[in-house]
Formats: sequence, C-alpha cells, structure tokens
Amino acid sequence: MSPTATHPDFGSIPVKYSFRALPENPDAQVRSTLRQVIGYMREDAQSPFIQAEAAKLHELGGGDPNVGLYRMLKRDVRFKRDEKIAEDLPGDDPRKRDTIEVLIRPIDQWLLIKLRGLGIGDCDCIHMYGGCLLHALGIPCSLVTVAADPSAPEDFSHVYLASYWNGVRTPLDISHGEYPGWECPNLGRLREWPVEVTRSEILIGTGIALGTLTAIYFGLELFRKA
Repeated sequence: MSPTATHPDFGSIPVKYSFRALPENPDAQVRSTLRQVIGYMREDAQSPFIQAEAAKLHELGGGDPNVGLYRMLKRDVRFKRDEKIAEDLPGDDPRKRDTIEVLIRPIDQWLLIKLRGLGIGDCDCIHMYGGCLLHALGIPCSLVTVAADPSAPEDFSHVYLASYWNGVRTPLDISHGEYPGWECPNLGRLREWPVEVTRSEILIGTGIALGTLTAIYFGLELFRKA
C-alpha cells in the first residue's frame, strides 16, 4: 500500500504518493515518463468529471476550444517546479533529493482544483491535464518535447501541447506561452508524442497497457534516477 502524507499544496487531505525509478539516460527518462503520462491522459479522459470539464472549453474560448483551454488552465493551475513539490512532501525520505519528475494525474488535478480552487504542477502536469481535456473532446493532440536549455542542447528540457482542432496545428504552451499559438524556441530538437492510439500501436500491438500502470488516486508520483 502506498504511504500517505499531508502535503501543503493539497490541504488537510492525506495524499498517497510513491516513488518510481527512472533510467540514467535522459532520452530514456523522457520516454518512460511520457509513456506513463499518456496512459493517464487516455484513461482519465473517460471520466465523466473530466468530460464535463472539457465540455466548457468551447464556450470559454468563444467557440475555440484551444483558446478555452489556455484560459482555463491559466486560471486554474499554478506553475510549480517538480523539485519544489517533492521538497514540500513531509518527512526526510532521502529519495526526495533525487526526484526529477512529479506527476499528478488529470483526475487528481481536477479534484484538487475543485477542492482547493487551484491546481499545481510543472509543465508536464499542466499539459497532461490540458491534453486530457482535449482528448476527452475527441480533439487530436500531442505532447511536444523540445531541447530548449542552452546548457544541455541535446536533451529534451520542456514539454507543451500541440492541438489539431479542425486539422490545424496550434501549439499550446500554457506554462510559458503568452498566448495560444506561441511555440517555445528550440535548439534543433523537437518530437511530438500523439495522445491518440496510433496506427503503429494498433498494427503491432504495442499500445499502452493501462492495466499495468501504477494508480495514484489524488496523489503524487515522484520519479527519480535509479
């Protein structure tokens, strides 16, 4: 059973949390984390709570769900770095110092917003929640990873969304962008990770097996180097 703690960002409700080891290689860390993230997005998009929230996007955006998503998440989710979220977890678990990713799955983010009025997360959590809302509406979208840090030009260092509403690609960088359509400059490395089940997954049977994912209900999952 996962341990629980009272985290300041979650109020007085005990939070389940767990640690998961990641490989040393930076690209392998990204692949492993995004596999988990996309699994959560696909699964939680089936929730009636997520679907009801997603149904508000068209109206909030004046008919444009991309604008609606941008406005909703700018209002409802506060940017907070993963290492700070991990640091604020009570206790002296030494694994906190090695944490490089913290995941709050979309349904938990939704519940946090409803209970506290404000969600939290780094760019991965913010766009996991946003992509889940688009997926719930049946709007094709991808997570986009880019190398954007001059000190590590070969490594993916930022993630945002690309929406394909009405067949048009619209970048949605809600954590750092000043408007829908703004795209983070990159250092020559960009990759898109489709949220929808791809044709290759269907053909070779390598789709994400949701049943094997670690379920964190209203909690935190912390990823650290092995």
